[in-house]
Amino acid sequence: MTPEEHVERVRTICSLEQRFFLLTGFLVEWLRLHFSAPGSAEHDSLRGRFWKTVNPDIYINWALAWKPETTEKRPGLLVHRGDYTYSRLSIGDRVHGNPDLTGNQHYTILVRGSHTVFCVSSLPQEAEILGAEVARELGQFGPAIREELSLHRFTVAGVGKAAQLEEAHQNYGVPVTVGIAYEENWEIIPHAPVLKRIALSMFLPDGEALEWR
Repeated sequence: MTPEEHVERVRTICSLEQRFFLLTGFLVEWLRLHFSAPGSAEHDSLRGRFWKTVNPDIYINWALAWKPETTEKRPGLLVHRGDYTYSRLSIGDRVHGNPDLTGNQHYTILVRGSHTVFCVSSLPQEAEILGAEVARELGQFGPAIREELSLHRFTVAGVGKAAQLEEAHQNYGVPVTVGIAYEENWEIIPHAPVLKRIALSMFLPDGEALEWR
């Protein structure tokens, strides 16, 4: 599947711009598409693993929806959102430059964080193979995702070693971490001075009036 076909089928998930919780759904859907298309998997041992809505050969979902029994007899990909931080790009978060003739005030802030895909299997070797498959898939399509979603960064930051899961000791997991950064932009449209909408007369002595200048 081409980058354009991949992105087209998951574009509507992020129609509200780059909300980090929507990026979780984006990654889940992207990986489901990868494992639902025959021949998409690079490794031979994974080409018989298909995601389907009913009785899938591979479980792909948000990490919080996962239950240990779902991956007892099949591998799984669990997408987990990490911490995201907000960083200031300018004084007061204001967009400086040419003034808006309408009087609207424009703002921007940088959002940075990560998502992790846990590649889970009862076989440590299969978990390692899944980790490599996911890392290559997201790494190779990273530029297309970054451009289409207007991200500053979408990069595979690292692949961890296989380890037994605390929640299910019969399963092994390999974490694939993706670093993500994007700008969040908004504008304030002033209809009237904020203070004019606040009635302060109740706080004044009788007979006095307050006038804003």
